Amino acid sequence: MHIKLKYPTEDISTASKIAKTLEYLKDGQWHTIEELREKMGLNEAQIRQIIIFLSEYNFIAMDKAERRVKLDEAIRQFLTRTTTSEVPSNLYKPSKKSCPSQ
Repeated sequence: MHIKLKYPTEDISTASKIAKTLEYLKDGQWHTIEELREKMGLNEAQIRQIIIFLSEYNFIAMDKAERRVKLDEAIRQFLTRTTTSEVPSNLYKPSKKSCPSQ
């Protein structure tokens, strides 16, 4: 009995494609859309969809005349901190207030 896999074993979800694109752009440099398309192994429609999404939510800066993009600096710093486990010490501070039931 042969079982046919319904889904490929490689993760090709849109979220995965976006994550890979963000990782590639993390160097903070300008990259052409063609370069991204080739590097990510995506077709023109797929890379356009990702670029539009990232642009709408201000994750990237776009140079439409040159057809290139780069990661927004604040996003780049956030991604760099989270991947190197540099969490600000003031991110979580327990409250010193007592619980109302006490």
